[in-house]
Amino acid sequence: MSIEYFRTLYEFTAWANEQLFAAAARLDEQDETALDLPLAGGYGTLRETLTHLVSAQRVWLARARGEASPPQLLASGFATVSDLRACWETSDREMRDFLATLDDDALARPVAYVNTQGEPNEYALWHILSHLIMHTAQHRAELAMALTQYGVSPGWLDFSYYLDLRDGTTIHVSPSVPDPKHRSQ
Repeated sequence: MSIEYFRTLYEFTAWANEQLFAAAARLDEQDETALDLPLAGGYGTLRETLTHLVSAQRVWLARARGEASPPQLLASGFATVSDLRACWETSDREMRDFLATLDDDALARPVAYVNTQGEPNEYALWHILSHLIMHTAQHRAELAMALTQYGVSPGWLDFSYYLDLRDGTTIHVSPSVPDPKHRSQ
């Protein structure tokens, strides 16, 4: 097990999430009520699912750090995609800072927490990091499909495409997808 594996997967996750926020911002600019469009399979609407994406990362990161879970974010607290993106960027910075503190041995460390039903739970840190990445991928797929149907596709979100962009080896450059090396911090 390698911390570099999780850092790479998280970098991809953050890059792909940025594509979602950029697409959602385009939709938000077209129609300020667009974030309240229904989303099949997610959390009701685009706004609710984007909020859940950010909120879940905050919760799992707190658990991974051995902290009490923060309260769930409410979609009603975010009027625009910019508001949601700002919250995401804070969580993203905190996640990157946390991953920078870890080494390979830390991945096996048990993490105990209390779930949202008040039940005690425990997983190895690598299980929590894996869950966070996979959970995000599920909702990112739901959001990407809906955004595409609403006319603002986030573009290619493939891991290999991300790697090619990151490493400068792709021959399939999509002008709508920013280079991950030039991502705003």
